[in-house]
Amino acid sequence: MIGISAIVIAVFWGCTKTDANSDKDIQTSTNKSVGQSHNSGLDYIYKSIQIKSYKSTDLLLDDLRRCANSFLMEEFENDINAQFVSIQNNESAILKIRSDYQEFGCVNIENVWFANNSNDLSEKQKELLSILADALNSNDLQTVLIACQTVNSRVINECSEEERTLMEYSIDICIASSQYWSENIDKWIQLFGVQETRWFNWGSLPKSDIAGGIGGAIGGAIAGGGAGAIPGALGGAIGTSATDAVLQILNHYF
Repeated sequence: MIGISAIVIAVFWGCTKTDANSDKDIQTSTNKSVGQSHNSGLDYIYKSIQIKSYKSTDLLLDDLRRCANSFLMEEFENDINAQFVSIQNNESAILKIRSDYQEFGCVNIENVWFANNSNDLSEKQKELLSILADALNSNDLQTVLIACQTVNSRVINECSEEERTLMEYSIDICIASSQYWSENIDKWIQLFGVQETRWFNWGSLPKSDIAGGIGGAIGGAIAGGGAGAIPGALGGAIGTSATDAVLQILNHYF
């Protein structure tokens, strides 16, 4: 599993074509990839929240959102505009997750993008993103990583320059989020004092992250120019799966 992960990441970054506007893109303060920063953000949230101190679900979710925003402020500490774009998209994506639970009792994502972003994606992007969605339904990390490798190869060979950047962010988030949740969902559940973890399907969580990242990248590119796509994608992905996970746990046990 570790070997396959290393191969996928190596292939992805080794084959990614440098974008013409890459010198204008805002990088995170530590020059990590979007996926790496995303996982650091989830660790930051996990270490910051103390479940027993909250008197209501809303207070817990509000603090989770604030923790995500605090991480984004630190990650983009040298760029106020990037902070604004990332936090704005974090707020929007988490609101979407919470409203879905309020209306449907679950995250209403059939694929790996929010319905309101459907018109922003090409048919090729939807086709390739659907492969990731199918792989995530397997709840198996190896299956997901192989799918990411397949999709990345097709992105290189079949996507236009305009389509590639969003797909690259999506694959990066998919790899990172899948690795994180396959390894860490048990400890999140145990935050609530629950030891039984076999019921949880972690594959649904990266869907929330990818959808948030796609929406955030699109919104960031509009709000902050091309350079806003990276903080937008990170902001959209940070906190979405954590919110999804917490709501799933609460709905299942309490």
